Amino acid sequence: MFRLLIVDDEPEIVDSLENLIKEKCKYHVKIDKAYMPKEAIRLAYKQRVDVILSDMRMPGLTGIEMVKEITSREENKNAKVIFLTGYSDFDCLYDIAKSGQAKFILKNEEDEVIIEFIEKVLDEMPAERLIDSIEQTENTLRIIEACKQYIEENIDKDLSLQTIAERVNMNPSYLSRLFKKECGENLSHYIQQIKIKKAKELIEKGKLKMTDISVKLGFYSPTYFTTYFKRVTGYTPQHYRDACIDKNIYKKE
Repeated sequence: MFRLLIVDDEPEIVDSLENLIKEKCKYHVKIDKAYMPKEAIRLAYKQRVDVILSDMRMPGLTGIEMVKEITSREENKNAKVIFLTGYSDFDCLYDIAKSGQAKFILKNEEDEVIIEFIEKVLDEMPAERLIDSIEQTENTLRIIEACKQYIEENIDKDLSLQTIAERVNMNPSYLSRLFKKECGENLSHYIQQIKIKKAKELIEKGKLKMTDISVKLGFYSPTYFTTYFKRVTGYTPQHYRDACIDKNIYKKE
């Protein structure tokens, strides 16, 4: 996994960039944040940094001074650097850009341009880092599939975030964010859609009582099942069954 350090003395910019990268970047990136240059240096001393995404002008030290300090350490000497700049910074960046030590991008660029720029820098990272990222992606896919399989096989049981997280050996909060990022929907919404899909299938078969269907789907009472089904579909389970009868779409076993 790549490690990226975002540095800016404006917290809202740092947080905005973090959210943008988490949502849009094709690579899995571990993000550290710092709101002052000296704080960034302390973080970089504790762990390796692959990419530094930094403002140019900050209190105490300039972005250039901070980067020189960070990359003076052996473990960070190959860190890539991206400066967020304004037009007034171009003169001092010119020599650095020529040397290949850093790249720069305007602060007011569109989100898509910023992400494309960051991904291009990550594309240049050593092969072993790319392999780490690919392995991380494959591991993420395995986790998501394990969650989905567990839900399918235990639709009648407790499907709380805590229970599913324990099943795949992950922190519940992290699993929730990971599932949303990879699947484009909340875990709770995915479970809801699976329950409704299963409910419709059982109703369409026309053999089970609504009470039995509610038990098979893990609802603690038939009344709650009716409320839940109507909230999602707009129909009560019985009205849905009646509609199936009218349309003669009962499914055979």
